[in-house]
Amino acid sequence: MITQTAVDVPALLDQQKVGWFQLRLLGLCALVVMLDGFDIQSIGYVAPAVARDLHLSYAQISPVFASGLLV
Repeated sequence: MITQTAVDVPALLDQQKVGWFQLRLLGLCALVVMLDGFDIQSIGYVAPAVARDLHLSYAQISPVFASGLLV
């Protein structure tokens, strides 16, 4: 006969030490968040040059850059 034992997962996780894997994963997540914010900032920086090169007003080009926030 097979006996089953219950495992308290939150208690098991609380007993574990934070290792290098968790620290590397945390650093990787922070890097991803930084890079995600970088593309939003860079769009704001290049918007005037793009609008000028395409001969568009800011009102015409703003929906294009705003749609990037939806993705």
